[in-house]
Amino acid sequence: MLVHTARLIIRPLERADVDALHTPRPHTDPLLLRYNIPAETDQERDFWFALRTGDPTRREFAITTASGQFIGRIGLRGMDGQGSARLGIALGADFLDQGYGTEVLAGFLDWYFGEGGFSKIELDVSAVNARAIHVYEKLGLRRVGDLYFPAEGDVGLVVLRHPRYSGIWQYFKQENDQIWVLYYDMELTRKEWRQREE
Repeated sequence: MLVHTARLIIRPLERADVDALHTPRPHTDPLLLRYNIPAETDQERDFWFALRTGDPTRREFAITTASGQFIGRIGLRGMDGQGSARLGIALGADFLDQGYGTEVLAGFLDWYFGEGGFSKIELDVSAVNARAIHVYEKLGLRRVGDLYFPAEGDVGLVVLRHPRYSGIWQYFKQENDQIWVLYYDMELTRKEWRQREE
């Protein structure tokens, strides 16, 4: 599988790409830390790659510029054999706010619903990730439910204790010494994607 967009290439993830995952500047905003790959040693990277490529219910793809610069990745998980999968995407910190997310997802969805043979895509996105929600809605994904996930590490404490994040406090809740973050469940069908293109 190889997808070309105006500026980008999407192709299957290779082991060498896992080393390149550390080349872009990592995210430092506590809300985006989960997009950094927590694999520092070669052994950890081997393990991370094996987990994602050895599981028949997953597929991982690299996103590069036309010149080959690695800028991020797309993952599919939970492929159910019924034409559905859950999407995940992560771009390096230096590649946000440049239209790459919209461009790569539009190209990927063309492949996904066409040559890929899938009939529905699902994803969950943090309610605080307004940038991603905007892209998903622009491409036709719709909210179908809400769910809470535990905040990773100290992220919840950092957010709830710092006035800088007061505008998003409503997306967090604390229960039994655990901080939870609101996520939106979103989906898009092949029929909806094709109607959008008409």
